[in-house]
Amino acid sequence: MQYSVLSYPIISIILLLVLSLGDLVLGYFAKKSYERYTSNFIVYEAAPSGSPGAKENELTRIGLKLLPVLVVFLIWLIAASSGIVASMRLYHAILGFALTIYLIIDLRYLETILIGDLVKNRKELLSGRLLIGHGFSLGQSAIQLFTLTVILFTVFLFAWEPFSLGAALAPLSLLIRNLVLLKS
Repeated sequence: MQYSVLSYPIISIILLLVLSLGDLVLGYFAKKSYERYTSNFIVYEAAPSGSPGAKENELTRIGLKLLPVLVVFLIWLIAASSGIVASMRLYHAILGFALTIYLIIDLRYLETILIGDLVKNRKELLSGRLLIGHGFSLGQSAIQLFTLTVILFTVFLFAWEPFSLGAALAPLSLLIRNLVLLKS
């Protein structure tokens, strides 16, 4: 990690900021793609009201997307000013976690956009509607997150770095969240 781009905190913070803003943009286009094309054939049952999927204020949503960037930056400031090696390792682990969370979300939005494009260009191959229940959707997502967790923990075993550990913990945390929601 000492020779990577992520060794430069300003570049890391800018990358994290780009991913968080990309999350907003990709989320908008994924929603539009689903509404225009995919929703004609695949319908996802809504999350129960009061759950984490409930609607929120747009300004609050933007603030929540940018908050991790600020937190990672503050952790870096504390780690850099303290000079304690362990605090810089903690910064790298949290950076790996945050970057991976944003990458997972952004890739899922991109997947939705690409599926919408596939549906748009291949409508003649589809007929009927598929209703996917909230629990099934959470389970499907949990399977994807489990495989990603296994892959990233394998990488961590070969690249014994705090950044790799943080990256491996990101899908694991989302997996645990999905399993808890699945049980409730």
